[in-house]
Amino acid sequence: MGKYTIQNIKNLDAKIEKDLNVVKTKLLEAYGKNIIAIILTGGFGRGEGSFLSNKHGVFPFNDYDLLIVTRNRLSKQRLSDVSKSLAREIGIRFVDIGAITLSNFRKMPLSVFSFDLGSSIILYGPENILGELPAYDATQIKIEEAGIFLRNRLICFFELTPDNFFSDKNILDKGARKDFILQISKAIIAATEAYLIKEKKYCSSYIKQLSVFLEGQTYSKWQTLVRDAYEIKIGIRDPIDSDPWTYWQDARTFFLYAVREILSPGESAKEIARYYGSLISGGKDTFAPLRQLAKLLLFNEKMVSAKKYYNTELATLLLLSGIGEDNSIREDCLGEIKKSFGQISKNESYQKASSLSEIKNTCVDFWERYHH
Repeated sequence: MGKYTIQNIKNLDAKIEKDLNVVKTKLLEAYGKNIIAIILTGGFGRGEGSFLSNKHGVFPFNDYDLLIVTRNRLSKQRLSDVSKSLAREIGIRFVDIGAITLSNFRKMPLSVFSFDLGSSIILYGPENILGELPAYDATQIKIEEAGIFLRNRLICFFELTPDNFFSDKNILDKGARKDFILQISKAIIAATEAYLIKEKKYCSSYIKQLSVFLEGQTYSKWQTLVRDAYEIKIGIRDPIDSDPWTYWQDARTFFLYAVREILSPGESAKEIARYYGSLISGGKDTFAPLRQLAKLLLFNEKMVSAKKYYNTELATLLLLSGIGEDNSIREDCLGEIKKSFGQISKNESYQKASSLSEIKNTCVDFWERYHH
């Protein structure tokens, strides 16, 4: 077993270590004494990171997730710029960096993120920094967290999906195919984690999650799909062995079942739109304009409105729900998608999007702007 992945593969830990040293050095150069600790979170922080292999070697897949504990608050915009610069420098899709002051770190409320944080790796700072966190009980994680898991992974079905995928029902390029299968696996795992939260059985480790899921009977007909997803994610199974079209369709069916079971948004386009309408209205904040102005003046940050954020999710869920066997989009879903696009942007070109590829690409574009 490697330090950052399940598989003990020659040179992989060294490659990851080299990347993380670059990240650590750049962060310390950028923020200096304001940084108390740098924590590697996510799969790599638990020793279960994803990786891909090709003729050039073995590489970490997708992203590194980090949390910086600081003395004073950091600008989100500057941190985002640093993250993008680091991703380009080390040649990975994302370096996701969050920041939190030590005072807030010590009183972080229970969530999946804060619970998982206890299993992370300290890259810089006091070795006992995780001991500053409150004691958490996974059985007390709220069902709303399961909903967040599902909503955040909606885009996995489209983000790395080529325009011709739905007509050709295949991805011929092996590299793109592996990336695609790994991305869909993330959606399957999110649905599984949502189920575990619902059943008060959540745990951080992917290996333990799979074991607990396979013991249950509620989703028994999807056990093979879920096992494949976890084994692909941790590197036991080669993504190239999965048929992209079948895998996408099975994942979609499982994911939408979990959405209906846990979020209960309804099945018709109007019911789903009403569900998101309640999220949008619930996200209204009387003081939001003042807070946005303060963030803009002090930190050069812009806040994304609840309307744009949730309409981006709504359009993506409607697209996922509305794709038919002939690759058309159900008329009721298409109508509500265009309404959502109108709520996000006044650019009329978005209203004219009608083909599956145009709608897909618009959802991906909005997700990148207003949700990531």
